[in-house]
Amino acid sequence: MIKTFKLFLVCLLISAFILFPKPSQAETIYQPDHVAKFRVEKDEGIINLQGEINDDSAAQTKAAFEYFAQHHIRNVIIHLHSLGGSVKSGYIIIELMVDAREHRINVVTLVDHKEYCASMCTAIFAEGANRIAAPDTLWLFHSPFIKLTDEELGDPVKVAEAKEAITISRQLMMQAYNYADPAFAKNILESVVNDDSGKPLILYGSELIVHTESFVSMPIA
Repeated sequence: MIKTFKLFLVCLLISAFILFPKPSQAETIYQPDHVAKFRVEKDEGIINLQGEINDDSAAQTKAAFEYFAQHHIRNVIIHLHSLGGSVKSGYIIIELMVDAREHRINVVTLVDHKEYCASMCTAIFAEGANRIAAPDTLWLFHSPFIKLTDEELGDPVKVAEAKEAITISRQLMMQAYNYADPAFAKNILESVVNDDSGKPLILYGSELIVHTESFVSMPIA
């Protein structure tokens, strides 16, 4: 059953390509009810990054940090439950987190019980100043990739651009992993991220907690 669940997650990731999408024109507004993608509870700002990491989630995250800054919210929780998505959008989110940290805002990343974090989600998680996860979570690390059409594969310029984008994506992901746990990044994740075969590393939260020094800085009981 466990192996079947892992295989199911890998299959789902086939559709979660790391792409570089066009900017969204959607406008984001703050909604204070339970369906909002971000909200304030007491003195904490909560951002729900559920589902694909894309233009919309990046825009929502930017709007959230702007709202929190306006209302002097100093503690932010980013609740992750995602199969990943766009490196470009993910890195926008990471830049917002780094900027918040430089302004002494405490950003916590969280993956709760029975949830999963894969691909770009893992890099965002790693950028949290405090990183909280449960033992019964599921994690997937892999090398970034870009899907090209048959026509694009026949275009040397498109192929070269894709290779360059993948190289940059690998560097960005490794920066995030190094921030969280340099030993885990160097000894385990570097070979996974640079593997051209795209073979993923699948781990349970319990394995991350036990076998890494600090990738999960605080486990959930």
